[in-house]
Amino acid sequence: MDLQKYSHLLQKSKLNPSRYGEIGLFNLGKPNIGGNIKENPEDFIVEEIPSYQPCGSGDHLFLWIEKKLLSADELVSHISRQLNISSRDVGVAGKKDRVAVTRQFISVPKKVESKLSAVDSDSVKILSVKPHPNKLTIGHLQGNFFNIIVRDIQVKHLSQIEAIFQNIDKNGFPNFFGPQRFGKQRDTAEIGFKILNGDTDKLSKRWLNKTGKKFALSAAQSFLFNRYLLRRMVELGLDKLLDGDVVFKKSGGIFKVEDFDQEKIRFDSGELIPAGPIFGKKTYKSAKAALDFENEILAESNILREKFSEFGKMMLGTRRPIFCFPENFSYSIENQNLTLNFGLKAGSYATVLLSEFSRPSDIYDYSVNL
Repeated sequence: MDLQKYSHLLQKSKLNPSRYGEIGLFNLGKPNIGGNIKENPEDFIVEEIPSYQPCGSGDHLFLWIEKKLLSADELVSHISRQLNISSRDVGVAGKKDRVAVTRQFISVPKKVESKLSAVDSDSVKILSVKPHPNKLTIGHLQGNFFNIIVRDIQVKHLSQIEAIFQNIDKNGFPNFFGPQRFGKQRDTAEIGFKILNGDTDKLSKRWLNKTGKKFALSAAQSFLFNRYLLRRMVELGLDKLLDGDVVFKKSGGIFKVEDFDQEKIRFDSGELIPAGPIFGKKTYKSAKAALDFENEILAESNILREKFSEFGKMMLGTRRPIFCFPENFSYSIENQNLTLNFGLKAGSYATVLLSEFSRPSDIYDYSVNL
């Protein structure tokens, strides 16, 4: 697929990188099916895939809960209030959508076991309880499985849906950070860049405590990754391996490309996926052409790589696959409603996959001053 004709997307004045996840880039040349998402909470069902199951003994309780029309923060507030514990004592593995029905683990201290009946409400139900030695923390999940209904789709031929499905099933989709990563006002990354550059005089105090600062800096990292990914796909193409790239093996593991000719064969066969940078103090370093390309991303944003080291654990950095492949992917259509079922690894966004089918018409109206 030739993406160079979409090079206008690289102009910052045209599109904020916080919205790259809405482009539907892999299927941009195909008809937009339209439709409506999240008309009802039941149209967006998410079930967490845990990294491990509670073992049955220990000082914490893992509650398998179902929530509806509650944000992650509202859920934690509800649990802490009903059990009369600090919100810091409530553990979650991942944050889930508000307008949705989600099933997930949360953890609470075992000492509150006798109070658990107070948790159930119209929005939260405890489905099972099992002890475990440790508190649940962010990242302790393998992924999520989704059942999503897109209502009132506008397609003349069902073959249009099949073509998009087959493309994603074979090639995956761009692993952009979704727009929800950048806050309701879409300005969290801009705040993160101000913190990164020490321009904090006009920021409210909520961005200068540890939690706010970490969230904003993480959004800035996500912004840079999105910028890197779009430029890489449009300028270099989908089938380009760079000398010095850091890559993931589909079978597991990560390494740097040193023998380019040998690894290009494995890349062309689909064994390797390039690993884009989440810039930070300890990001697995690339080399040669790959390093030059990453440095261009930093240079255009006026960021010095050394800046990331000033924030310690807040910006350790990592690597992220540039493409995402849904698992157990299927679809069905009934009465102009499209139902999608798929699993995604932790950190990938269902909304980005959905954009390959249905994307907003106003996406090019958003600009950014960075």
